[in-house]
Amino acid sequence: MTIVESFERAPLNNILSALESHAEKIIFLGDPAHMQKHMIVYKKLLKMKGISTELVLKDVSGLCLDDILELLTKIVESEDSIIFDITGGSDLVLLAFGIIYERYRSSKNIKLQHFDIPTEDYPLNVKEIISLYGGIVIPEEPQPTVSNAMEVVDKIWDFARGNSSKWNRTNSFLKELEKKGNQSEEDLSFHLDFSKNKHRIENYILKRQIFLDGLDKIGLKHTIPQGSYFVMVDISDFQKPGMRFHEKSDMEFCEWMIRTVGVAAVPGSSFFREPVNHLIRLHFARSEETLYEALSRLAKIPELLK
Repeated sequence: MTIVESFERAPLNNILSALESHAEKIIFLGDPAHMQKHMIVYKKLLKMKGISTELVLKDVSGLCLDDILELLTKIVESEDSIIFDITGGSDLVLLAFGIIYERYRSSKNIKLQHFDIPTEDYPLNVKEIISLYGGIVIPEEPQPTVSNAMEVVDKIWDFARGNSSKWNRTNSFLKELEKKGNQSEEDLSFHLDFSKNKHRIENYILKRQIFLDGLDKIGLKHTIPQGSYFVMVDISDFQKPGMRFHEKSDMEFCEWMIRTVGVAAVPGSSFFREPVNHLIRLHFARSEETLYEALSRLAKIPELLK
């Protein structure tokens, strides 16, 4: 079995497929300069866990949708069994996964998978997780008492609050850590210094406001994210009788967007078991310049679909 996934900023999401599935091969799509520096840590961790999954890197930096589709087509046709991991990553790559899945699902052994971060039976201990995220782990003597163990937990919470891009990816295991208290003192013998990241939350709040204000000005209905940088946009107005996308899918809308508007979105149906077909996912974890350009392009949608 071969898993294909978009390389993410979140190291835990990148390694989760290997920890949970023990696949023969995982093909990561992303920027090789960014991926390569993480591979040493990933391979070392898998070896310690007795997992022999082969990790392969494919460069998609700077590629357009058609180029990524061509690459995925070659991968699918060369592998016997393929799983596309849609847990997260580049919106453009996730869109390409959906297109290729629809093309080949009737003729190839191809599936989609999505992992939720587990809150029980966690695949890594606390030290492994902190190392995976680039933290500095320094053993302390003597072993911490219950009181200073909770101080360590408080330090991690401070980091999570100060870095909104990692908030959703860390809070699950931190809640479990708080519950354990002094039951896992060995896992708590480390020291962290993440203070340099605390300024980022203000930056993400500003970007969120820029993006949501822009969507409001355009007249696009949307969700208001509380703990992530993803925004779900409601396209149901463009699916009404007489409109261009009446009785058409969110996937078709996303394909039209990238080819006509020049903005990549992920079909909302990818994230629901129910037949939800009226949402697309955008995100604002980009430079302010990029956000303003994206909003300028999105502003064309109502006029194009009159």
